[in-house]
Amino acid sequence: GAAAAAPAPEASGAPPAAATGHEFQHLAHSLKLARSLSQTFDVEADLEVPYKMIADVETYPLWMPWCTSGRVVGKPVGKSGGEPEHFDSLVGFGFETGTFLGTVGDTVSYRVSVRPPGSEAPGGASVRADAVNGFTYGKRLVYDWRFTSLGPNATRVELDMLFQAHNVLYMPIWDSMQNMVVNNMLSAFRSRAEELQRSRLKRA
Repeated sequence: GAAAAAPAPEASGAPPAAATGHEFQHLAHSLKLARSLSQTFDVEADLEVPYKMIADVETYPLWMPWCTSGRVVGKPVGKSGGEPEHFDSLVGFGFETGTFLGTVGDTVSYRVSVRPPGSEAPGGASVRADAVNGFTYGKRLVYDWRFTSLGPNATRVELDMLFQAHNVLYMPIWDSMQNMVVNNMLSAFRSRAEELQRSRLKRA
């Protein structure tokens, strides 16, 4: 289907989110040099398709505009004591900021926690990628993806991001990332999910 216009991001410069808002919206107000982004959109694909796209970091370079590499490090750790299954990964990125910082890039170590479809909440799944040790430009960078089945060939995707810069000089990194997520990544994600769905239906 035709890609709908990306909804306007809920920038954290707005008044504090209501108590029902995502935790990142609250953290962005309490942490120094922190920003959050919240996006919700629908894709014409079964739940497993967008979930696997995000859970499989090694395929990120195939569709994510600024991603240069993705690999799993070590073995996944199974669920224990209420903690979801998780694994460590290294994801490389690079992009032109259009600011005095020029082209920036890094390889970020993420702890990726996954709740596959059908694991706990019926009709839902989630993936959270947390740069627990920070990276070159920030103390924190977290992506929280949630997927809800709306029926066959339809899934609601919710993405919340949290970024905390090491210092004010690196705040333009967030501006560039936010623009790329809203203007490039979400449309690339939707296109890739729907392409995979078409392939899936042909094989069925």
